[in-house]
Amino acid sequence: MSSGFVQRGRRRLARLLRGRPAPSRYDVDPLLPDLPKALDLRWVAKLFEQGWPDGEGEYGHSVRVHHCELLTARHWPGTSCVTTYLLQAERAGQGDFSIIGVVETTTEGCRLRLFSPDPELPFLAAVLDDSAMLGRFVALPEVTESLGSPESLVITPVRYWPGSRCTLRYDLRAPAGSLTCYGKVLARVKPWMVPALDALYEHSQCCPAMLRVPRLLAYWPELHMLVQQGMPGEPFQQRVFDPAASPSRCREWLRACGTGLAALQECQGLQAPVRTLSDDAAGMYKALPSLTALRPAWAERAKAALGALQKRAAAQVEPPPVASHGAFKITKLLVAENGLALIDLDTLCLANAASDVASFLAHLDYMAMRRPRPFVPLKGTFGAPLEGTFRAPLPGRSIPLAEAKRTFLLGYQQGGGRVDEGWLRLYQAAELLRQALHSARNLGLCRSPQATERLLDKSAALLGQSG
Repeated sequence: MSSGFVQRGRRRLARLLRGRPAPSRYDVDPLLPDLPKALDLRWVAKLFEQGWPDGEGEYGHSVRVHHCELLTARHWPGTSCVTTYLLQAERAGQGDFSIIGVVETTTEGCRLRLFSPDPELPFLAAVLDDSAMLGRFVALPEVTESLGSPESLVITPVRYWPGSRCTLRYDLRAPAGSLTCYGKVLARVKPWMVPALDALYEHSQCCPAMLRVPRLLAYWPELHMLVQQGMPGEPFQQRVFDPAASPSRCREWLRACGTGLAALQECQGLQAPVRTLSDDAAGMYKALPSLTALRPAWAERAKAALGALQKRAAAQVEPPPVASHGAFKITKLLVAENGLALIDLDTLCLANAASDVASFLAHLDYMAMRRPRPFVPLKGTFGAPLEGTFRAPLPGRSIPLAEAKRTFLLGYQQGGGRVDEGWLRLYQAAELLRQALHSARNLGLCRSPQATERLLDKSAALLGQSG
């Protein structure tokens, strides 16, 4: 898609929205009239049932969709939007299966496809080959030592970002037991990632307070794939913010999270790129056009905040960088059998200690700002029940948001973590701003503009700016 075409679409949308009164809730992109359908899970399920695409571009009617869940959205205002969905389906004579579907919405309508093939990820066909992948796993000593020789393999797609990356789950079975591994296929695997993941795993094994991290089992460069051992567990946010959870138990987990982050920052053997606040601010400018097209006044506020961040970052020297997850959020943690586990490690870097602390606190703020989204029971076209998956646990159900933050920071300090208050405020402002800009790209602004405005307000307050 040419940049000129995208820019023309954005300008058309900006002109259209400037001529309309500001709504209390955003309409979805008026230049993409079919986009609301892509956000309607009933419609998406019906679309796939009526015209199931296969890998050869053919369409059939032999699939029934039981469950449809929106995974990701990437919106280019006035031009296009690509949304992905986890589909639980059943094909006549073949039983149930899970797959990721994609809907591409343009000014001409909606087009559906499956996640593979993807011309930017040509390796997907190979990593979805059951027999070939089983042969690869059988050849891994780390697998055969604990499991023996696997006899069967089930492949399940977990997450997919078109043209960028895909995560797949591999369930291996043998007479001696079973083993789950996760393969992450990346369009570009950076050469430092393999030794960095190994170093972080070794650190987690030597440091009892450290968050557990998955073991890297293999790197297959010809497939652009990193393979890590699965870590069974429950999402941390569900455990901490379960309305029925004991408040004392929630505090215990939050303290452990803070202590674990402090231990992560003590990892000395991590060789990874250094990321600064100036780098973060510069990268966020790329997202401004999306916000500009949807709400120009908010984009001006975001641009002013980015300028203030860059100015302040340039005026002082950051402390020596430490090991950093790079996107330390409550959604990146699992409650595993042997403690808290940290996942999604492809954002590893070296950064100011304030970066990960601020990311965690800012994400708690964002979760609290979102209005609870209703649980929507869905119905399939053939009468099969479909389950809506919009509801997420929110802070304040079991313990108040302010207390959750204090408890996390207490654990961080008890673990030996130290962070400069001034840098912490700046990094929190940056993280809140990043989330506001991200919401313009993933349609979060359309679903809840109030949350986006609050993110901008809180970021401005941390920077000492007026709304």
